[in-house]
Amino acid sequence: MPTATIQHVNETSLIVYFDREPNTDTSTMVRRGFMAIEQHLSQYVLDMIPSYHSILVTFNPESISGSLLQTDIEKALEAAPFLGGAGANNRISIPVYYGPDVGWDIEDVADQCALSVSEVIQLHTTMAYRVLAVGFSPGFGYLGETDPRLSMPRKNTPRLSVPAGCVAISERQTAVYPSSSPGGWHIIGRTPMVMFDWQQSPPARLSVGDEVNFEPITKEEYIALGGQTDDA
Repeated sequence: MPTATIQHVNETSLIVYFDREPNTDTSTMVRRGFMAIEQHLSQYVLDMIPSYHSILVTFNPESISGSLLQTDIEKALEAAPFLGGAGANNRISIPVYYGPDVGWDIEDVADQCALSVSEVIQLHTTMAYRVLAVGFSPGFGYLGETDPRLSMPRKNTPRLSVPAGCVAISERQTAVYPSSSPGGWHIIGRTPMVMFDWQQSPPARLSVGDEVNFEPITKEEYIALGGQTDDA
């Protein structure tokens, strides 16, 4: 198995660290480690939060000690199918309308990257991405990595409100805003797909380790799928 280091945070929490830099391989390890702990130790675990290369595990100290849980996690990871087909990642295709009426920054991105708008769309949609982490807001998945030609720093002045479904880029990552929130990433399009819904189980469309691709659609297709347009 890949090397993992387990550290005690406090009397109710442990962190499992995987000893690699955050990348698509690490996200697969995190996902499958998460699944292994959930499968074998759910009776002790109250919550788990996966991140780029770690899992925060919160447990009930009245049902198991931290040291015993650490040993059990190590055993679960030893048996986890980190390689091969078992525990395969979900594959999700996200339709995106890249028009400037919803992709508020796409023309600016094209200018700053010395590309045409069509080249920005092509570069964004030809990559296969992996969900490296979920955070910032419920269901917000950090996807990596974008083509280096699309690398952009965060906006100097974040927007106070970014609508749900906005597709954005920052540095070498891309994301879909699952709900309306402030945001400092560059908006290049919008999807009609619902990315987070409390009424669903699980409520978030994306999980760490999922494989994601973006599919360009026309404005007519976007509207037909329930998408809305508005002004920046």
